[in-house]
Amino acid sequence: IVASSRPLVTAVRIALLKLSAQITAVTQIDIKLVQFFVLLTLGPLMGSLITEPAAIALVALLLYRMIGQIDEKFLYGIIALLFVNISVGGGLTHFAAPPILMVAATWGWNSKDIFVNLGEAVLLSVFLNTFLFSFIFKNKIKTQLTVLEKNQTPMPIWIVAVHILFLVGIVIGAHYPKIFVPLFIVFFAFTKFTKYHQDGLKFREALLVGLFLAGLIIFGSFQRWWLEPLISSVSDNVLFFAATALTGITDNAALTYLGSQVQGLSESSKWALVSGALSGGGLSILANAPNPVGFSILSSKFRGNTLNAGQLLIAALGPTAIVVISFLILGNF
Repeated sequence: IVASSRPLVTAVRIALLKLSAQITAVTQIDIKLVQFFVLLTLGPLMGSLITEPAAIALVALLLYRMIGQIDEKFLYGIIALLFVNISVGGGLTHFAAPPILMVAATWGWNSKDIFVNLGEAVLLSVFLNTFLFSFIFKNKIKTQLTVLEKNQTPMPIWIVAVHILFLVGIVIGAHYPKIFVPLFIVFFAFTKFTKYHQDGLKFREALLVGLFLAGLIIFGSFQRWWLEPLISSVSDNVLFFAATALTGITDNAALTYLGSQVQGLSESSKWALVSGALSGGGLSILANAPNPVGFSILSSKFRGNTLNAGQLLIAALGPTAIVVISFLILGNF
């Protein structure tokens, strides 16, 4: 909710415009290509700091402004790239990606552990995925996307600064209700006092993530009867590929949550499970909790406001393969 507010979206847009303009001035690459590349790399990686649901809200809102009338195959390629990169992009810290968050406390992992074991593969896959997509579809990006421009209404810097402070405070205090709840209530009041510079807060999209994760905790244990024997009885490589495939139908956070309940899982098996869960996060809209937020924002761009699961799966296979290869080469399992 905080990340998708107009002041923060405006701040990210201004930063994106300035960085893209500097890159274009040096490289002479088309501004649309640069804006798309920067948005789909730095945006998902920013999820490691502000959490994946917040990152996908920001990136999707900016993508919405770039996407006009484009062909459906290209549109499915964009959203598949978004889903895959968001799933992987939160893998640099222990609190941002749902599948890591579900197991970090149980397994005693911190952000240093995550960065050392997953960081290289995460960075390689996000940048390589976006580079290859931008190269393959460069003509469509140039002709079918629009240039991202500044807002016509100026945004006071002090309002942006206050929103950033709220976002930092909520991320830090997210697991402490006595900090989080009062902070969020004050934020809500602040948006009312500054309503001229605000849009409607996106409660629906946020509730999609909240209820989705709550459902995993409540009902995820019902899948234990078949997932636990599978997780505990296969080799690390098989577990990695199984986790990647199963993520598409069970959700990656549910998969790792159940894995954290398995006794005696080796360290390499833990990393294989989490790496596979991150890899498969773009295979379906249910594969990663933030995905419904991204689609909810972009849904009006799709025919009938619906997402075809088969077309998304096909579009996501290429980016997912890049992630899988990255983890196989650089992963710690």
